[in-house]
Amino acid sequence: MMTEGKVLLLTFEFPPHPGGIGTYAYQIAANFHAMRAPVVVLARSSKEAYQDDATFDQIQLFPIYRFRRWKFRPLIVVGRIIETLLFCWRHRIKWIHCCSYKAAYGALACRFLLGVPYFLMGHGSDYAKSSKAKAFILKHALGLFANSNCTASLMHAQCERRVTVISLGADVEQFNPGTDVEQTRKTLCTKYGIQGYPVLLSVGRLNPRKGHDITLKALVQIKVEYPNVQFVIIGRSMVGEDEYETGLHSYINEVSLEENVG
Repeated sequence: MMTEGKVLLLTFEFPPHPGGIGTYAYQIAANFHAMRAPVVVLARSSKEAYQDDATFDQIQLFPIYRFRRWKFRPLIVVGRIIETLLFCWRHRIKWIHCCSYKAAYGALACRFLLGVPYFLMGHGSDYAKSSKAKAFILKHALGLFANSNCTASLMHAQCERRVTVISLGADVEQFNPGTDVEQTRKTLCTKYGIQGYPVLLSVGRLNPRKGHDITLKALVQIKVEYPNVQFVIIGRSMVGEDEYETGLHSYINEVSLEENVG
C-alpha cells in the first residue's frame, strides 16, 4: 500500500553490506521509523554482504527495496537513475535523503523531473577531489550535511553553501562498556594480551584506502623507542581485496612485527 508523502532514504551502501556509510544509513532509517516518519529505503545489493539481502530486509521494521543488478556495466548509472525516478513517482515520495554523493544522481533527476527535493549527507571520501558534477549536485540540494568539520569544509569549497555538521554517534545500547569502564578496559587488555603496553588501534576494513600499510611502516620506527608497542587492527577484507590483507601479513613477517601486531 502506497503512503502519501513518504521519505525516501537513497543509498548505495546499506546493511547487510558492511561499512560505515551503510551503518549510518541504517541508523537514519531506523530513527525516521522510530519518529513515525513514513520512511522507505532504496539501496543497492551487495556481493560483500554478510547475510542474504532478502533475509535481512524481511526482519526490518521499515520497507527496503533494492536496485536491480545490471549485468551490462555501461547501463548501471542510467539504469539506477531511471529506477529512482520510477520509484519516486510510484511511491509518491515527498523528499529524498541521500546518504552519499554517488546516490545523488538519481535524486538530482527527481529534483528536476518530478520536483522532489533532496538533502545530501557528505562523507570525506566523496569530496577528496572536486568536480563540476559534484558542485552542481551540491548546489541543487535542499540542504547539506557532513559527518565532520573537515568534510564540511571540502563540501563548502565546492559550492560555497552552508553545510551542517552532524557528528557520527554510536548505539549506546549496543556499545556500552558498563558502569565500570576501567574494569572493562583491563578485561579486554588481558583477553588480547596487551595489558601494560602502549596500544595503537585501527578500526576499518582491510583495503588500501584505510592506510594500514602506512601505519605498519611507521610502527617499525615507533618500535625503536617503544619495543612493546601493540598495533591492534579490527577489520576484515572485502571480496576481491584479499591481496591487500596478504600483503600486510607478508610485510609484518618481513620486518619482524609478529609480536607487535594483532
